[in-house]
Formats: sequence, structure tokens, C-alpha cells
Amino acid sequence: MAQDHSSSLLELLRQQEQALHEPGVRRDVTALRCLLHAEFIEIGRSGRRYDLQQMLSLLLSDEPDGAPAPPRSHAQDFELQILAPDLALLLYRSAYIDAQDQVHRHSRRSSLWQHVGQVWQMRFHQGTACEPFDLMA
Repeated sequence: MAQDHSSSLLELLRQQEQALHEPGVRRDVTALRCLLHAEFIEIGRSGRRYDLQQMLSLLLSDEPDGAPAPPRSHAQDFELQILAPDLALLLYRSAYIDAQDQVHRHSRRSSLWQHVGQVWQMRFHQGTACEPFDLMA
């Protein structure tokens, strides 16, 4: 795959991945169904397995507006591996930043994105706890 196409795909998937960290997207079933594949599976940082319906229920049940602010997600060190013309693996590191600006829950993350019709959808996601790392701006 050409380098310019690979870098534009990396940017697109990075943006879509980070959109899934945003509270507004996480509470929007239409946006979630656009970003998550019908056969989506996640293995969470805890080791628990979720399918699409379980993930939608979990995300849509998050505390409504007016609740304490959830931690902000920080993501960095994105890498893209093209596995096939319609399949890409996105790797990165993430951490949560709480209301007191404390950084915790450092993780290595991997997402498998599949090109479906005209869009890329997340087919699989896994988070694994890792050693703390320095956050980049």
C-alpha cells in the first residue's frame, strides 16, 4: 500500500479511535453503530469480553450529564499495520487523566478496523494494562 495512503488511513483511524473516547460519541447510539462493526468484540483491560450489544448497553448506561466528569482519555504512539486491503491493525498507548490531573490506568491498546462499504469500522478491540509511560503533548 502506498505510503501516502497508509498515512492518511492512520490519521483517519486515529481520529475514529479517539472519537470513541469522547463522552458525546459514547452516548450516541447512531455514532457508535457507525464506528463499531456488527460483529464487534472487545476484550477489556480487565480481561472481560464484550460483544456489540453488551458494549452499547455499557456505553449508553454511562452517567448522564450532571454526574461527575469521567476521566479524560489520553492516547499516543499510534502505529498502523495494513493486514489486507480492507483490514488494518491500530496499536497505541493510552491513560486516563482524572479531575485532579492524576494519570492512571496506563494501557496498550489494539484495534482491528475493517473497511465495510464506504466506512472503516472497529471489528475488535483489546486493552492491556502496562507500565506507566510519559505522556506526550
